[in-house]
This record gives sequence, structure tokens and C-alpha cells, in this order.
Amino acid sequence: MRGLLVSGLAVAIQSGSPVMGSEMTMGSGTNETHINAHRADYDISRNVLVLDGDVVVKDPRVTIQADQITMVMNTNREPEMVTAVGHVVIQQDLNPVASAPGADLAVKGFRRATCGRAVYGVTSGVTVLTDKPVITQEGMTLRGSRIIYYRDQDKVHIDNTEGTFVPGKGQEDLGSKLKPAKATPKAQK
Repeated sequence: MRGLLVSGLAVAIQSGSPVMGSEMTMGSGTNETHINAHRADYDISRNVLVLDGDVVVKDPRVTIQADQITMVMNTNREPEMVTAVGHVVIQQDLNPVASAPGADLAVKGFRRATCGRAVYGVTSGVTVLTDKPVITQEGMTLRGSRIIYYRDQDKVHIDNTEGTFVPGKGQEDLGSKLKPAKATPKAQK
């Protein structure tokens, strides 16, 4: 492993196997971000890091996989805007919470999102998913032409919505409300 300090951005780079070209670590402790990619290019004057080829970025809150990820950094060399393109998969920590005393844990937050393009504003906490976006959480799959997820408000806006709800733990009431009432069979004459 060899270390590299680029104008205040501390990055540890390790040559990887033929599958992954390099491994990088940004930050430290509980704010550490691990990056794997075939290639990383850093434009020092613009504070832009471009990661190419089977990119995986994992921090304590989220894992993002894509063909390419571009990070625009602020003056402290912290990610400000993250754009992922090509086969994007976003998986978030599930933040388990107790649903009731003695009950199983319920899932709070989104499990997985897929799309062709995702733009994440780190400070604003807003993620915009386009190019066939799909968001999946326990028993629920939502599709649309554009999905906007507001991290701090735990809300989602979906344009041209299409969805599937399958009743499961924590969604029994929702499922029964979505199912049409069964028609009573007519008496045979």
C-alpha cells in the first residue's frame, strides 16, 4: 500500500487485483469512505474526483455502485455533489427500529435503488434518480420517470408512478387497503 496526499486530500491507494484497479480511503473513523474502481482521476484545480470502471463507494450510511462516479469536492476536500452513471445501485443502511415491544425489528428507510443516473447533493440530502429508476423496500417496489429522495425528511417524490405493494411484516394494513374487495358470487339460476 502506498499513501498519497494531494493538496490536502489524504488518499490511501493500493494496487488491486486485475478486477479492481485501486482501493482508496477518504476520511477517518466513523466518517471513513472506502472506494474501489479500475481508475481514479483527480483534478486538483477543480476539486473533482472521477472514478471509472466497476466503482464501489461505501461509507457508514450508503453503498453506491456504478460504471462511473464523479465527486465534486468543497474547499475542505469533502464530497459536495456525487453523480453516478451506468448500472447504478444504491443500498442504504436499514436503520432497524423496534416496531412494538417484543416484536420483530421493522425496517426504516430504503433498502435499494437502481437507475441509470443518480445525482446526490451531500449537504442538501437530496438524491435524484433518473433513467428507469426503481426503489425497493420491504414489500414495496416503486418505479417512475424520476424519483427524488429527501434523506433528512425520509420522503420520496415520484413522477409517473407505478408501484407494487406486497403485504409483509409491518405492511399488513396497507396491503388490505390496496386489495379490491372480493365480489360475492351471484346465485346460479
